[in-house]
Amino acid sequence: MTIALRLWDLEDRDLPRVFEGHTNWVSTVAWSPDQRQALSGSFDETVRLWDLQT
Repeated sequence: MTIALRLWDLEDRDLPRVFEGHTNWVSTVAWSPDQRQALSGSFDETVRLWDLQT
């Protein structure tokens, strides 16, 4: 099972980005100060770094 991290645009109510890779629920997300990267932690015992610019 692949769990997707979804990044919503709340102003437009649009779902522009979906990041797939975790195999269990995502429990936390943090953004870099420049908003170019996100770090997610999951119950699959992994941490993933996502490039939000691509």
